[in-house]
Amino acid sequence: MNMSSSKFRYHLPLLLIAVLVLPCSACLHSEQQGKADQVSAAANATEQTLEYLDVGFGTVYAWSATGPARPVRISGRLHRCDGSEQWLPATQPAQAGELVLYRYVLACCPGHSVPAVIGLSVLPEGTAALEQDAWVELSGSLRLSEQPGGMPQLEIDHLERIAAPENALEQLNPPSKMGAPCAGSRPDIPYPPR
Repeated sequence: MNMSSSKFRYHLPLLLIAVLVLPCSACLHSEQQGKADQVSAAANATEQTLEYLDVGFGTVYAWSATGPARPVRISGRLHRCDGSEQWLPATQPAQAGELVLYRYVLACCPGHSVPAVIGLSVLPEGTAALEQDAWVELSGSLRLSEQPGGMPQLEIDHLERIAAPENALEQLNPPSKMGAPCAGSRPDIPYPPR
């Protein structure tokens, strides 16, 4: 028997294993890459298909507090609280440094408008330099407060600085459920800029 033929027989099982394993590992890698691509494509599709509902403060305050968070787009003025804001809901006074979005709403006439308020999550990176009471449009998940008179909370996905709208006041119809006193009846409360 030839020496090279005995070496070949000895190494034949190893060669067969190598021939079988290499294509299988390539298949597994290809299958794993395919699954990763599917997950990435699904995440991108979700990001692209997430539609935000354009709402105003009147709509937000007319909704029931039950149910899941809603994807919304809303505009108003960004305010960094210093803890002295008497115009915020008494059930949820803001602490210094907290952020709120507000817009004046009216049920009858401009002289009796009051600020409607939504609490905000942390601002996205690169937006911390926005000036106090700047007009912004926010997109994100809105969760209503189950506590009567509580503030809705918005988890921000996107923030864009916008110009002040032509009509900064928002008409409420039906009248607000916020429970805030009429601005005309509380001249002692310092309200934010209109």
